[in-house]
Amino acid sequence: MNRYGAGGGGRRLPEFFIKDLLFYAEHENITSGLLFPQSTRSIQYRIGDMSPDAIGERVNCHKFRHSFAVNWLKSGANLRSLQLQLGHSDLSTTAAYLLLSMQDVKEDFDKVVGS
Repeated sequence: MNRYGAGGGGRRLPEFFIKDLLFYAEHENITSGLLFPQSTRSIQYRIGDMSPDAIGERVNCHKFRHSFAVNWLKSGANLRSLQLQLGHSDLSTTAAYLLLSMQDVKEDFDKVVGS
């Protein structure tokens, strides 16, 4: 199953994800063909509107993606697997998250050891 992302680039959904979606649709008895009855834009607005109350700041889909990527690397996963998860065609695009992750490591080190 393909999904189109930024720049019109295709994103191939992993098989396990498709199986989970089909399980969800069957479990929730979804017969309309829509897993989520709202548009992508309305979900984005709802997340943005609710997030300040929930976590103290406004978030968006890009922040979710960014947080996922940085935490993926912090947990020890490799850069190539993150590239596949994010659908980047060039590994150097994904490598930007590695630099951010290393900055977090340095900040954590400075907190513990002192600057």
